[in-house]
This record gives sequence, structure tokens and C-alpha cells, in this order.
Amino acid sequence: MKRFLTIALTVLLALQVSACSSQRELPSQDGTTPVSSEAIGEAATQYLTAIGADDLEAAKAMLADEVAFGQLGGASHTLTRQEMEEEIDRLSTLQQEYNQITVVETGENYAVLQCLMPNYLTSMVFGMDRDAYPCQVRIEMADGKISGMFTGENPDAAAEIAAKTEAAVGIVCENQEDGTVLIGSVEPGSPAALAGIQTGDELLAIDGLSVQQMRLAAHEPQYRLLGPEGTQVTVTVLQADQQADYTLTYVTDN
Repeated sequence: MKRFLTIALTVLLALQVSACSSQRELPSQDGTTPVSSEAIGEAATQYLTAIGADDLEAAKAMLADEVAFGQLGGASHTLTRQEMEEEIDRLSTLQQEYNQITVVETGENYAVLQCLMPNYLTSMVFGMDRDAYPCQVRIEMADGKISGMFTGENPDAAAEIAAKTEAAVGIVCENQEDGTVLIGSVEPGSPAALAGIQTGDELLAIDGLSVQQMRLAAHEPQYRLLGPEGTQVTVTVLQADQQADYTLTYVTDN
């Protein structure tokens, strides 16, 4: 389950981008034609503005036919146009919630911003100050369109999130096409298993917050089932047409 969090953050962070404006020039993706950071900042701003307005066609128009996403100093992966469109569609609701982007000049060939996904997770799920952890993002351009987005992890944010997600209750969520969330699996011997939660039960709420109120859709229920070791979480499920509440204690994986 902690691995799920790491993978989801890595993939989704790469889509939350903006940039600052200056007259510095950055190398283009092919290393031949310089692209001004002013042009990069304008393109990134237009992209985020379109996403914030839920104008998905305009957002797609700002991207090259293929865009490489990844982490600064790490491996990248390339999404095709179809894959990009699927990612944009899936993230549009979340990005619409946070279309106010604060950009800070760094003097480096990077942009510093308040990343959207960590903002949401830290403030809404983990109770952290979402303005305290800026992230670095490098934008690359090709033929006037965004061709690369590379994020840098904020170590302070990562450390605090790790401390708040060190333990679990043994539940893996399984999202359905109709928006419901089922218990996909229950780890044998886990708090959930010992309490009587079973694979196939429908997850209704976590700590009184219904699944329908969770704005991260596919990801938020799983995030909310992670916490500091020894703390408790109340899980509401539907079992054989009967609603049941279970108060579980977070334990580490071992």
C-alpha cells in the first residue's frame, strides 16, 4: 500500500506544472535551438489555465504529440497522445480545484511552484501546510509545445508524508466504473481482517467522510487508509446489505 502511494505521487506529480518568466534561455529538447524561459513560462501558464477552466481541448493543444514525464535526475517515460488525453481527463477535476499557482523566481533553469497534487494530499488528507513545500519542475519545449515535464521531489515534504503514511490497516481498494469503491483485498492477519472486513465489501466512508466526497476519486480512499502507527481510523463498509463501522488501528507492514 505504501508502494501504491509512491507510484501514484510519482506519476501525478509529473502532470502538475507551471513556470516563471524571465529572459534566460534554456536548451530545447534536442539541444539545438534555445527556448526562452519566458516562452516556457507562458506555455505552462496557458496549459494550467486551460486545465483550471476545464478546457481540455485547449490543454491538449499546448502539448506535443508525445510528452516525456519524469523526475529530475531520474528516469523518464513518454506518454502517447492518447495516454496524455486520458491523464488530462482524469486529472481535470483535481486541477480545477487548485488553479491558483504561486510561482517563485529561483535564478536557476527551473521553475519553483506549489505542486497541485502534493498540495491536495498534504492539506486535505494529511493535514499539512500545503504552502510550505515548493517543488522544482523543468519544462522542455519542441516546436512551441510542451514536450517534457520533469519534477524534483521536495525532501522535507517527502519526509513528513512518509511519517504520516508509515502504517496501514490491511485494505487494498478497488475502484469500480460506477464510482463505488470495493475492498479489493484484505491482508491476512491485518487489523481489517481481524475485525471482519472482507474482500468484496463496499467501502462507504473513512472517518465519516463518504467516498462520494473524496475529490481524488480513485486515489483518495487508499491514501486515507494510511496513517501513523498506533493511531486509529474508522472504516464504514456495506456487508450483505448491512452498514457496519469498524475502528481499526494502523500497524506497520511487518
